Amino acid sequence: MLDRKRGRPFVVGASANSVDDVVRMVERGAAAGASSAMIMAPASVGSEVGSLVDFFGAIAARTDVEIVLQNAPPPVGSGLSVET
Repeated sequence: MLDRKRGRPFVVGASANSVDDVVRMVERGAAAGASSAMIMAPASVGSEVGSLVDFFGAIAARTDVEIVLQNAPPPVGSGLSVET
């Protein structure tokens, strides 16, 4: 996806502990021309697949911006394993 203003990729960082905060950042990035949002799975969500699917699914349901998963180990992120 290309940045509408500059003709090159523009990915906005949009990591937070709550779906509402993430969506708010994604929307601001999209308004600035971002075509993708890099979102970290927060430690508060945990590392269970169901919890992660619920978290990212809730975000995806509220935005049309492409989501790129960012991984970070605990205590910052949930530490996505290869299997997850």
